[in-house]
Amino acid sequence: MKKSFFDPEILNPDVSIFSSCPTCQGLIPIKLKDADLCLEERICPHCGIEIYENEIIEAAGKNIVTTQAISSANKIASFDMAVVVFLGVSLLTFLFNQVFLTILFIGLTLTAWTIPLIFCIRWFHKHGRWLLNDEDYLSAKSEIKKSGLLWSAAHLLNILLTIFRVSQW
Repeated sequence: MKKSFFDPEILNPDVSIFSSCPTCQGLIPIKLKDADLCLEERICPHCGIEIYENEIIEAAGKNIVTTQAISSANKIASFDMAVVVFLGVSLLTFLFNQVFLTILFIGLTLTAWTIPLIFCIRWFHKHGRWLLNDEDYLSAKSEIKKSGLLWSAAHLLNILLTIFRVSQW
């Protein structure tokens, strides 16, 4: 099934559930059975130590949260190339000589291109508050900051172009 831009999967992507062995830190797959997390085997496939479910649940939760945040950040950052299109479309307003068409065009483009900025803000609200030391998570957090700044700068430039265009009338 094709996913739409407004699909909640952008902020809540599906992830495979893994946990880390408390001894060797090897990844251990966890199955979801009747809405409960359960280990298929009680022995780590990497180091052979016996694993207790209460030890692994916390690590699984951290892995789920981290993986969702990173996956979501990657999807949001993939919209960054659209800034070029956004700015190109913003320059098209100079082709219109009618005030109504220009205002309509600016309104439509501002509304549509605000969505990536909203996703950046929502990502920080949902995923950006965690104090995790995971290198991939910190990198994803940095990418979302850059993405938010990029879209904010693009909107600021668009507003300046709009003010300039309106001042010509």
